[in-house]
Amino acid sequence: MIAKLKFILFVSILLASSAAAAAQKTTEKPQIKLRGKGQRIILTSVGLRRTLNVQEQISAARLDEVNLLLVTRRQSFTYLLVNACGPSKAIPDARRCGAAEECSLLWIKLDTAWKISDIKSARYESCMESSTSSDGYKISGQKLRMEYDDFTERKHYKLSYDAEQPEQGFTLEASPLEDRATN
Repeated sequence: MIAKLKFILFVSILLASSAAAAAQKTTEKPQIKLRGKGQRIILTSVGLRRTLNVQEQISAARLDEVNLLLVTRRQSFTYLLVNACGPSKAIPDARRCGAAEECSLLWIKLDTAWKISDIKSARYESCMESSTSSDGYKISGQKLRMEYDDFTERKHYKLSYDAEQPEQGFTLEASPLEDRATN
């Protein structure tokens, strides 16, 4: 009788550990590759290819550099935090912003079909719009922080994002540049 109970306990533990391992495999983050094509992002994951139209959220003439910074999967959505940069002008020249770069941070919420369900952007580097980042972004674990100034709006921004709570998107705190200069 005791041998039977030990065997049942052993099988139960074995089944529980294999179920936990299977559950862990289903929550693994998908391999996602991104690249720019014009003002769109080409997303490739597990043989699937999607074109994400981001031209309303960026100011670059085309996307040359697209980097996936953080990815989180929650229930039926996948959240991406993407750094997207490209030249200010389609054809570089010797005039204003002719060789400059535009960069935006994109928060993208994708549904199960990998289509954009929601998207937000923060332009943190721009010659055309007179925005400049202080030191770029910093990632620590699953959190991103960045500060930048917008000289057109005359505001200083503090941006933060937590991939543990991706549904909140990123948060922006704005303060006047004058207040920042006096502190």
